[in-house]
Amino acid sequence: MASAATSDERASGYLFRMSPDDHARLKRDAEAAGITIQALLERRVFGRLDAQPRKPGRVPRVDGEERLPGASQWSSRGGRQAS
Repeated sequence: MASAATSDERASGYLFRMSPDDHARLKRDAEAAGITIQALLERRVFGRLDAQPRKPGRVPRVDGEERLPGASQWSSRGGRQAS
């Protein structure tokens, strides 16, 4: 079941492994088309020619929500925060 933050169309995910070169190619193709990699894949895999970019990233946590132990040392962009 999808939460309020996800639509039923995006309630499931699938990990697709690829080489760094293939990833770079997807990124270049998406940038050239002016869309996200997500939208590019929806167009290519499912034939959704009307697939539009959506807001990227995870849904931000709600104020007051506890963080997982150890999570505070990492930024939301995947890098270590400055001490």
